[in-house]
Amino acid sequence: MKATIVIPTIREGSIKRFLKEWGDYFKKNKVRVIVVEDNPQKMFKISGVEHYAWDDIEKDLGTNSWIIPRRTSGVRDYGFLKALEKPTDIVVTTDDDCLMVENADDFLLTHYNNLYTSQKVKRWISTEASGKHVRGVPYENLESEVNCVISHGYWLNIPDLDAIHQLVYGGEQGYKPFVGVVPRDRYFSLSSMNFSFKPEVTVLVYQILNGENPGGHKYPFNRTDDIWAGVLAKKVCDHLNLRVHTGSPLVWHDKASNPFVNLQKEVPAMSVNEGFWKYVDNIQLSGTCIEECYQEIADHLQTEPLDGLDYWRKLGCAMSKWIREVSLRKD
Repeated sequence: MKATIVIPTIREGSIKRFLKEWGDYFKKNKVRVIVVEDNPQKMFKISGVEHYAWDDIEKDLGTNSWIIPRRTSGVRDYGFLKALEKPTDIVVTTDDDCLMVENADDFLLTHYNNLYTSQKVKRWISTEASGKHVRGVPYENLESEVNCVISHGYWLNIPDLDAIHQLVYGGEQGYKPFVGVVPRDRYFSLSSMNFSFKPEVTVLVYQILNGENPGGHKYPFNRTDDIWAGVLAKKVCDHLNLRVHTGSPLVWHDKASNPFVNLQKEVPAMSVNEGFWKYVDNIQLSGTCIEECYQEIADHLQTEPLDGLDYWRKLGCAMSKWIREVSLRKD
């Protein structure tokens, strides 16, 4: 197994702690590590990894560099592009405050198995809550194999809450993951703190425009880049009969961000989040591959933007350019 891991950071202390705790594991498994620093230039030195900052993005992408969001964890998009430049079986991403669970030697293997080991779903369900057999269910309840292309993990210690619930519940640890294949026509909250994907579906995992552009202009939304990316990805996956596995493997989340700062960032998107998935759900796709479907959504955002906001036209344009940048590296 060849694995590449992508970590965005702006905190020297956090990324050095991360690399120290994961270091032996990465070395043992010969993991290629890509760190994308969310600063104009590298502000600190780290060894043994590929280390990039904004100036690298500018040199590499030129006039398309604006599609990589800044001042947000979505800057990891650049790491996804770099991951494609060398052979890899899986691309994994997490945050610099996500550490190893004790004895979690199967972290990468679990992600790999979620993506490459045959996943099956039953064609019938029982109407009895515990799953006991009821009249009419065939005794030969056939299972269908599904092609999982995204493996979405989970986290121990601090759950991935929005700022309001983080303030209400504090450090409550009672959240337990749903483990399995996300059913067709159902959406889920994709958290970039712990997920992996097959490199051939990199187009689907674009962390959309949040935070700022390279010139410092603020986009209207923040902390929705991974969530809304997940909505777009699941829409395309359902159309193409691809699947997402969620709930494993685990990381230890030692949250470093401030809930009051997060609340200010999240408020503008709260009402939009209630309708975005419905907007995407209503788009009629006809494409026969990931790139065609993603382009259809991009075109829809540009011609019929949600609430008429220019932001959505900008996002549609960015998605089109993202398809192109991914294609250049895949070729």
